[in-house]
Amino acid sequence: MKKLQRILKMQCNIDKKLIRRDMISKRKQMHISKVRENSDIILESFIDLNLDYKTVMCYLDFSNEVITKEFVSYFKINGYILTVPVCDDNNMFAAKFNDLDEFKVSKLGVLEPENPELIDSNLIDLCIIPGVAFDKQGNRVGYGKGYYDKFLRNKKTIKVAICHDFQLIDDIIQSDDNDVKMDYIITEKRVLKL
Repeated sequence: MKKLQRILKMQCNIDKKLIRRDMISKRKQMHISKVRENSDIILESFIDLNLDYKTVMCYLDFSNEVITKEFVSYFKINGYILTVPVCDDNNMFAAKFNDLDEFKVSKLGVLEPENPELIDSNLIDLCIIPGVAFDKQGNRVGYGKGYYDKFLRNKKTIKVAICHDFQLIDDIIQSDDNDVKMDYIITEKRVLKL
């Protein structure tokens, strides 16, 4: 039985690698004007959900992900406590976002505060989550390091994935006990509550 589980897990990893490669390639081909247009629509749909939260973690986008600059502005203007992800080699942490922070590009290629002020991750009510692909059951393909899965495991945080509509696939993404499902997926064309 354990051998079968190992084989299935290896197949799952291969499938995720193929999905990851294909979706990143498609996303890189997007024109920035389309990325901006999609991002504006996705922000409006998120606001329309009227979710109940006080402390939020929001990723800082790169490489044609849904742009989060306006999300950050919305959270700050409306008085939410805003955090951004900071990663070391194995784990992700929540760092308080301050307007005066100086940012650096991490070894993962994303922006993060140069001198992060970490907060207790259990205080985060809602997390805006990037991904490479999602299915309609709330499964996610990330970049392969498992940062968000480890960070969100056993937390009551509302998990909101934002992505371009082509990243929401019809096929079911194989998952295991380590994978955390999304509560909402928002694209420029639809909102899924899972």
